[in-house]
Amino acid sequence: MKSAPGVRSIAVFVIGLVALSSVAATSPTCSIPKDRWMDETSLKRELLRQGYLIKTIRVRNECYEIYGLDPFGRRVQILIDPATSQPVEDP
Repeated sequence: MKSAPGVRSIAVFVIGLVALSSVAATSPTCSIPKDRWMDETSLKRELLRQGYLIKTIRVRNECYEIYGLDPFGRRVQILIDPATSQPVEDP
């Protein structure tokens, strides 16, 4: 049984829209002025105290982005509030 003309085009369009909307979804951001940010050394010290093993720290979306291992040894990539050292929740 053949599908109606255009059904495949509509399906491809809908799949594209869904993919595009997930890319366009807002990422969490931090709005703390840079002069109130915890310095990287203090942040590493605090996260080590919490049990994290830090491999890399970057800045993304005005937040610290942490790559490393959590206290259970699982790989993590977390956005951290630069003033509180707490994970940033998705909006």
